[in-house]
Amino acid sequence: MPRHALPATDEHPLASPPITAEHLLQTITGEYDDLPRQLKRIASYISQQSEPIMVDRISDIARECEVHPSAIVRFSQRFGFSGFSEMQALFRQAWTHKAMPVQNYQLAISFVPYARETQHCLRFARQQNANALIITDSPLSPLARLGDSVLLVDEGSALAFRSLSATLCLCQALIVAVAYRLGLNVDEIHEQPGFDD
Repeated sequence: MPRHALPATDEHPLASPPITAEHLLQTITGEYDDLPRQLKRIASYISQQSEPIMVDRISDIARECEVHPSAIVRFSQRFGFSGFSEMQALFRQAWTHKAMPVQNYQLAISFVPYARETQHCLRFARQQNANALIITDSPLSPLARLGDSVLLVDEGSALAFRSLSATLCLCQALIVAVAYRLGLNVDEIHEQPGFDD
């Protein structure tokens, strides 16, 4: 039997990694019963939290799964990746393609209680035939119904103050993805004269 037909094990990882996040999730589902206990925790997390994987740090995932970060690397390698970063890139690529099939987008970001101003601006943009990329906290958000693409973010809050860490990481990932898609070379962008540090 050729090696690529064998199921993945810690001793025999997949010969080559899946080429899409969707294929990876299907492969994880197919291999789940054969995974060791720690790797099953990681598989469950990735299957249920596939959206934030593109911005999660390896230490965040390890903490959520109650495993050592080296288990995340071992999990990635079992599915044919060189390490976590290569696997994470697959999820970033998937969300970039989902979020930005065209270049003309209106970006709207709002969380409970969903600012009216944001909703009005979004409705106006839709009347002007703009496409809409929505970042919000629920598929039931009033903005989600108006969006062509919706990215959900689960932000924590303390004493009525919302943490925006995950949202900022997501926006940064989107900006980097757009720069790559447009072929921009960040090294060639220089600071404009007249701006103070």
